[in-house]
Amino acid sequence: MSEIARRLSRAPQSDLRALERLCESIAEELFDTGVVPDITITSTDFATDRVLICADRYWRRRFLSAPSLDTAVECARWLAAHVEPEHRKMIEEKWALGYAFITSDTVDTDPVVEAVAVRIEQLGEQAASTAYFACLHQGGKLRTNFSFRALYQLLAHSRLVRATAHRRTEPALTALRSLAAFGDRTHAPDHALDLMREAWNHPDRSRAVMDVCLNGLANSRYFPEQGPVLVEHARQALTEHPGDHGMHYWLAIGLLICGEYEEAGAAVDDALHFLPAHGSRGSHALLVEQYRLLRVRILDAERNAAGNR
Repeated sequence: MSEIARRLSRAPQSDLRALERLCESIAEELFDTGVVPDITITSTDFATDRVLICADRYWRRRFLSAPSLDTAVECARWLAAHVEPEHRKMIEEKWALGYAFITSDTVDTDPVVEAVAVRIEQLGEQAASTAYFACLHQGGKLRTNFSFRALYQLLAHSRLVRATAHRRTEPALTALRSLAAFGDRTHAPDHALDLMREAWNHPDRSRAVMDVCLNGLANSRYFPEQGPVLVEHARQALTEHPGDHGMHYWLAIGLLICGEYEEAGAAVDDALHFLPAHGSRGSHALLVEQYRLLRVRILDAERNAAGNR
């Protein structure tokens, strides 16, 4: 057992805040001293697995310090060596998209993406999974920035997406492509819906895939079925993830579009209730602001509807 693993083994799992403080402290120490953690991740429990939490905090610091595809490539290669295979896919999606969200103010240009793809192609057996992680990460930034056309081009035509090889048809990439088609006015809503349903009905659909699909529906230019389709799929997602704040948020948007203001208000209140007030991978403050702004929109719409009766 490495020294880091030994220190983490003494973390107090019964006190989540103390556990997070210790993991954050160790991650900071590793980052400051330039030491890459030599630990093995054996679960996808982001709430209590001390090894996973520490690794998550460490890579968060790496991405915030150097928010580039080069960091994404290093992270992907670390994942391949330090995460048990059965847990790798979920962590790939969560990290690639999550770190994209918190670093979306810096997006690599097309020439940089091309150059990174060329380097990835030289990695042999690791090339496809490294390209997959890098593509999710770059796509996640474009998603956050509403750069729909650039996102569609990345996922349909770029050298980086071609380098994903057999992983190109995985549902996370299809879901991102559907989101891009929903937002880019050069694509018909039917095309976006076909891509969304392909991702949604995939046997390997994950929580992240559902979130991206619902995100695309919620941010689509208007089409008549938008609200009902969003509500239907958000309710499906909540049967699998009843305490998921993000799924309640998407449901609230769908109900708002449908004019169901009272139910929409209850859904956004649930989103705020289930949003955890701890952890540092995502931006808690940004999500709170986002959810509260939606709540104000719903209340305003409800008042306007009442005044027009």
